[in-house]
Amino acid sequence: MLAVDLFTIIRHLVDNVFGTFFTIEGDYAVLWDIVTLTNVMLTNVFLLNYLVAILSTVYEQREEQGDFAFKQNKYMYIERYAIAM
Repeated sequence: MLAVDLFTIIRHLVDNVFGTFFTIEGDYAVLWDIVTLTNVMLTNVFLLNYLVAILSTVYEQREEQGDFAFKQNKYMYIERYAIAM
């Protein structure tokens, strides 16, 4: 039977989820874990911010195109049925 503590199991699971299939043993193990977690969290924040910026830019462009299309269709409608008045 293997004698492995719970902390080691959780640490290996977290490392495998982050894609780091190696661990640093020794004096810098905790520091490495903190740096890796900080890097992943900051990267996620920056990528989410980038995604929001892209979506807001596309939304503004589509909104302008939609306003123009609405006014164009309204003009065509008025031109078509103004003769009947």
